[in-house]
Amino acid sequence: MSMREKIKNSIKRSPVLYNTLKRVRAAYNKQENNYSKGSKDGRAEKVKKEQDLYLLSSIKIENIAVSSNSESLKMQCLDVLIKFRNYKSACRVAKLFDFEKLSLSKKNLVVKALLCSDEGVLADSYLMSMVKDQIKPARLGDFNKTLACIDISGLSENEKLEAIEKLKFLLEDPQADIPDDEKEAINELLSWSQFSILSSARVIDPLDYFGGDYFDTNKANKVKYVPSLFDFGHNAIAENIIDHVTKKHGLFSVEAYALNLNYRVEWLQNLDVSLDDVPTNFLATKVALKNSFSAINKWKICEEIYRESLRMHIDFYYKSDWLKKDQLLYLLTEVDELEKAYGLIDSVVTPDMALAPKAIRGYFYLERGDYNSSRDCFLKVLRENPTEAISTTGLRFALPRTGEHMLSLVKIRQAIGYGSKSKGRAGLQNVGGDLTISLLMNGDYINGLYSKRNAPHWVALKKHYSEKFLNYQPLPSDLKDKKIFVIGDEGVGDELRTAQFYNILSTMCDKVVVSCDPRLINLFTHSFEKIKFMPVTRYRKGVREKTDNREKRMFGFDKKVADYLDEKCHAEIESSTCITFGQNLFFNKFIGSLKPEINKGYLKPTYRRQLPRKDKLRVGILWRSHYFIRWRKFMYLKAEDFAPLTKLNGVELWSIQHAINDDEKEFCQNNSINLIEDIDMFNDFEGLASYLVNFDLLIGVSSAPIELGAALGVPVWMLGFSPENYYLRTASGTCEKDQLTMNSTVVAPEWIDFSASRDECCALVFEEVLRRLDSYLK
Repeated sequence: MSMREKIKNSIKRSPVLYNTLKRVRAAYNKQENNYSKGSKDGRAEKVKKEQDLYLLSSIKIENIAVSSNSESLKMQCLDVLIKFRNYKSACRVAKLFDFEKLSLSKKNLVVKALLCSDEGVLADSYLMSMVKDQIKPARLGDFNKTLACIDISGLSENEKLEAIEKLKFLLEDPQADIPDDEKEAINELLSWSQFSILSSARVIDPLDYFGGDYFDTNKANKVKYVPSLFDFGHNAIAENIIDHVTKKHGLFSVEAYALNLNYRVEWLQNLDVSLDDVPTNFLATKVALKNSFSAINKWKICEEIYRESLRMHIDFYYKSDWLKKDQLLYLLTEVDELEKAYGLIDSVVTPDMALAPKAIRGYFYLERGDYNSSRDCFLKVLRENPTEAISTTGLRFALPRTGEHMLSLVKIRQAIGYGSKSKGRAGLQNVGGDLTISLLMNGDYINGLYSKRNAPHWVALKKHYSEKFLNYQPLPSDLKDKKIFVIGDEGVGDELRTAQFYNILSTMCDKVVVSCDPRLINLFTHSFEKIKFMPVTRYRKGVREKTDNREKRMFGFDKKVADYLDEKCHAEIESSTCITFGQNLFFNKFIGSLKPEINKGYLKPTYRRQLPRKDKLRVGILWRSHYFIRWRKFMYLKAEDFAPLTKLNGVELWSIQHAINDDEKEFCQNNSINLIEDIDMFNDFEGLASYLVNFDLLIGVSSAPIELGAALGVPVWMLGFSPENYYLRTASGTCEKDQLTMNSTVVAPEWIDFSASRDECCALVFEEVLRRLDSYLK
């Protein structure tokens, strides 16, 4: 009996399912007509098989499995649920089976379903029984799936390594029915898994672990080790592997394209390549679309490749079944094409088990101000797949806009868990940032910051330097005659905020050494004469330079540590009494160990620019950061939002917006807002400081120019038009004094209601700004 017949029989036994199916037929037929009308050539396309109607209707596959007497149908339902990432439903189906009677491939499915939901303890016991029974994978795919389950499980490190050793032993068993040509690939896979497990708990140099001969490119492919080799400074070996892969498979291949974009941009930029040189079959791959999108500003051909690949993927969407549609929709969200993704689902009936349409609709409800619908969409997705990225981020934005307390996010996570990210354990876990964000927006700065202590880069330094490294810990009470090294972390705006502690540190310690962004070195050195500053170039994600023309990084800890620090810092760190970082200084402020001077500038400009005085209040305005990604739009303003201020008499407005675009520039020019055009506001902080010291007030959102002005002692009004901008800085609305930025006040009326539309909240805030400016002028 075919799967379709089995499903039909199960449905007929349930009147509820049968009646539901009849209702779905009408919607399904309407959907088919929509697809046919939407096809470019006008021909009616049969884009779905009849089996899809039964599998992907609003009938829950879980109910079909429960009502069926067929073990094979139950397993097929489990497979479908996992492919659609409906892990909670898959978990319930997985528990219907007698685990010991299943084949290895089916056991892998059951274990994955349990680990990706909230039955990780049961999954671990199943994995242990599989190892104990000496499972015998017969294919590379079986090894892959078993190892993937071991990797995300809650087994101890020793138990995981023991399981891999048993798999290695079975591989060498003469009775093992494994083709010789697969054995090398399986051995490579097992070795990688061992290295990956060990390096997740400690710092391991791949060259020390394997030896140099292991990375001979004439042997098995070692592409997985390339990031780790670069992280430990073995650039020549890593580039040799990339060369080998590129020559073997071609530049425009799944294997080589991403590697070259991530690590050899300079080499690519010297190539003369056109779109005609790119194979069509490569353009149709996920690698072509995702990596070209992320590298559009790195290599000129990437934009052409991206546009053509995007066109091909959308064309393919109309010809795909709903499983592939769901995957393609998620792919579109990863390349920030949510409008196109929404256009594909806007007027059609989508299957209940397809999660991508729910997540996408959730985003657009959020954008339109329908916060309750947005929250509900995100929750439906997360209850099935607790790790889903769009809904995880979206829920953080939706919840405080529905009038719910931010700590309700913690309660939600207590109920749904984190799936595979928490090894299938139920309840609240310190993963994914939900706990940190909830605590900080609730005004619990101490516990919010402390929850960040498990970041891998800080853990790596803590393991190496032990008590010497302070990881969200109090500074020693007696630092006299001692030396402290402060790692400048996060972004340049964060470094400017952190500098509020440098004067007091210099009085507490005999010697203070701080790493910093090179753009800040002159300002910092001029402002803090007793402190030694070490300029360290930050490496953007995925961009590397060759060994002979890049600063040698501080390798041996973690990629992020290598991005924060170069080798010049190493000797200073080794000779320091204690080592810490910027965010830990804020932690010490909130626990009372550091008390910077209140309402006082702490930076000094290296020179002052004379601006003609017009007997008006000189006000600088800034509406966004230069780093503009989709989710940040909910925390940013538009230049047009400042229009009410342009009508004020007695106020001289200046844009201090860096990375300003042509439309924003035109708005400023049309509304008599002065522009700073003779300096690079993104890189020349000394020049920008020479302007800012002439201002009476700065108004806007947190970004480097505003943070610089506050550090120079210029009064700042941060606009609290969104829950993120308001709650994070006001101890959850209990005060208007900015708890993070010195010399800053958060402006918003006490009665602001974030469940109102974005425009209404902005209007309320700007009314408050106008009221305060009027008092200021008087």
